[in-house]
Amino acid sequence: RELHYPAYARALRMLVSALVSSLLLLLPVGAMVVSLNLQGYISEHARRMLGVRVHYHFLARLAQPGAVFDPNGSLFFVPVVMHAVTIQVLNATYRSIARQLTEFENHRTARAFDNSLVAKRFAFEAFDCYISLFYIAFELQDVPWLRAELISLFSTDTVRRVALETVVPFALQRVDAMRTRWRLDRAAAKKDDDAPPVAPLGAAASKARHARAARTPHGAAGELEGSGLADSALDEYDDFDDWLEMAIQFGYVTLFASAFPLGAALALGCNAVELASDLWKLCHVYRRPAAARRVPGIGVWQHLLYGMAVVAIFTNATLFGVASDQLASLMPHLFSNEADGRRAMLPGQGRYIVLVLVGLEHALLLAWLAAELLLSGPPKWVRLTLARREHEARRMRS
Repeated sequence: RELHYPAYARALRMLVSALVSSLLLLLPVGAMVVSLNLQGYISEHARRMLGVRVHYHFLARLAQPGAVFDPNGSLFFVPVVMHAVTIQVLNATYRSIARQLTEFENHRTARAFDNSLVAKRFAFEAFDCYISLFYIAFELQDVPWLRAELISLFSTDTVRRVALETVVPFALQRVDAMRTRWRLDRAAAKKDDDAPPVAPLGAAASKARHARAARTPHGAAGELEGSGLADSALDEYDDFDDWLEMAIQFGYVTLFASAFPLGAALALGCNAVELASDLWKLCHVYRRPAAARRVPGIGVWQHLLYGMAVVAIFTNATLFGVASDQLASLMPHLFSNEADGRRAMLPGQGRYIVLVLVGLEHALLLAWLAAELLLSGPPKWVRLTLARREHEARRMRS
């Protein structure tokens, strides 16, 4: 009788996993509240979130004029850096928890396991990275602060990736290599001291020995490096984190595009730095990747990117009409000027604003759907060739 794990048991385990992950999301919320208080974004009149107050005076007073984290002072960037570091720590901690939860779910295939792991890590890290931006955009409705936070997170995250993925591993690798070289050279010197005395070499033999030593620059350690064993001792390269970073960056660019149109240009500059960093990383820090194999696509990442593109339509439409003055600049007759310089909807005009936003959102969705339907797919001969190859491969395996 073939062993079978029932689907309902796996569904129950996945439910338990989802509950654990949901409870862990409280940690990013707490980090967001602390960071925004230290930056002075949350006032004492801020609304509660699910009945919990978000303003804490003992934190917010540190961002007042003349205080440690005064926005006009020299240490204004410290809370942003602290928040970025906290995000990295939380993501690194959840990385191992997500793998344990995925193993607990007992998936039937490796693909299902990988998809579940990707979904968990992306959901947690996306929530961790975007929660403060959504709060500034839709609760505080402060586009300049949102733009400043995006620039700070972009820049800090790029420095963090280059430092933790390239500089720190390379420095640790060099220190370990120096220790290994010192131990091997010391062992070789001790071996030479313990060896019995030999007759003096002739001129030709001495010259040949010195030539061999010149070709081996670091003694026994040089022989180790030359034999390729040093490369096998390097860490194995895993592209999972690189995929995840690009997906998170795609959200930074698309979800808040109407508030920060230059986000794409900033992402391009950050990716140029990341490209040079990854090139160095693959050549000097990590083991050479295994041979690439053909795959039909990028898997679950495609669905995640599609989902963010659809969500970006709604977030940008809301930013355009509610959280910023962009719609008010185009339709000033629907808004009034407030004493603080902001624009507010005139009484009775909200229906027209909602109608404009719904029409804009539907137009963008229809344009996206038309692009999906009208853009030509692979030619028929390509589809037939791929189907023939798949059929022949399946027949050879059977």
